[in-house]
Amino acid sequence: FGAPFGFATLDASGILESSQRFTDVSSVLNNVRLGNGASFGNGTNNSALGALTLTVVDTGDFNTAAGSTALTSNVSGNHNAGFGYNALRSCTIDELYAFGSGALQNCSSIENNAFGYHALYGTTIGVRNTGMGYKVLEQNTNGNSNSGFGASVLAALAAGSNNTGSGSQAMMNLTSGNSNTAMGSGSLTAM
Repeated sequence: FGAPFGFATLDASGILESSQRFTDVSSVLNNVRLGNGASFGNGTNNSALGALTLTVVDTGDFNTAAGSTALTSNVSGNHNAGFGYNALRSCTIDELYAFGSGALQNCSSIENNAFGYHALYGTTIGVRNTGMGYKVLEQNTNGNSNSGFGASVLAALAAGSNNTGSGSQAMMNLTSGNSNTAMGSGSLTAM
């Protein structure tokens, strides 16, 4: 959809020309899309903003994607929000929230929240993780119930659960482990 080369043209009354308008059919309700390749399939209450956002969604509802390739692989997931380039790119499940380029890019498990560049980037099957900061929990793949707040907190953790780090680079080098807590910038980096 859209005008060639990204330019929109208006008709004489100042309204977007009919060939560039979005259409809604009775089975597709309350959806908004803007961007080359943005889509929402048969789902309802979805918003797609940016190139290739929500491109394969078929039955997913209540999803919001903003940023090139955000939520690209979501077919049937519900209640997801991805903001930023590649945020939730490979998301295939429900209840994921990612804000930042590459945040939760590879996730296919529920109840994860990521805020920051590459936050929870590698999470695939881990659940109930929360990361706020640059590259926080970046390598986590299957850890559960981890919380990181600050740049590079728990960045190397690949497998481990119930860890909490707060402060820039707290437990930055921990690769596996359970039930650890580190508070303060650089705390327990040798783990």
